[in-house]
Amino acid sequence: MQIIIYLILVLMIVRMFLMSKRTNKSKKLIDVVNSVGDKEEFFENMKQFEEEMKDDNEFLNKGRVIHLWGLAFHNEFEEFDEVMNSIDVDRMMTHEKDGSVKITENEDAFFYLYLGIPNILEKDGKPDYRRKLNEKMDQYKDILKNQLVRVEAEAINQFYEKEGDQGLAFYESLLAGDYSQYQYSKSLIGLYKSIANATAAVIYKENDQTEKYEECKPMLENFAKSGIGERWMRQLGLEVSAPVEEEEFDNIEEKEEDQ
Repeated sequence: MQIIIYLILVLMIVRMFLMSKRTNKSKKLIDVVNSVGDKEEFFENMKQFEEEMKDDNEFLNKGRVIHLWGLAFHNEFEEFDEVMNSIDVDRMMTHEKDGSVKITENEDAFFYLYLGIPNILEKDGKPDYRRKLNEKMDQYKDILKNQLVRVEAEAINQFYEKEGDQGLAFYESLLAGDYSQYQYSKSLIGLYKSIANATAAVIYKENDQTEKYEECKPMLENFAKSGIGERWMRQLGLEVSAPVEEEEFDNIEEKEEDQ
């Protein structure tokens, strides 16, 4: 019995050590994200992070995702294709013994690939680059078919391309709470809903559905209080007056569920 207890204790210590190392790496990446406002500093920090993570395929690829986001953010496209092609998406997935795939620990990176970066590219008039990124992510369509971030991205792309109902049925379903069939990080569901609400608001506004647009406003005002929300809505052409509570670039891993 003592041997079993000792082994359990050793395993717990090892797990705590590994979690501590992961937390430290995540913090370093967050620091890179928060430096994006200064172009020179961001790319210098990015270079250093990628060098430090060269033996860690998971965080190296998370870093490359943020690198791609930074290139889009600063409208720098000379390296865009190269960085995009260097991202090994599979390294950010967890393959279970039963054949299923999870992205729980790296859903933040998938948020950037599916939603964050395409949003910037569309706003800046770079739909061709957005479509290139979509083509890359289409390779994982079947593997990630039940991931909410992928399904929302599909709806948002309908909005960008002005196809069908522009994803409106999905946004309304998500906002009504009908998403139990999907896998998602609980810390990000509030963000996914806010994006759906903002996109639906644009559609309602364009179609003169004033009553429905007004129903969106409380969530829009709340979304506008965060840095990511203010930028996202500005990129959609929505103007909602609300004080921004956080001036730094938000860490989406820390987003709390708002519903």
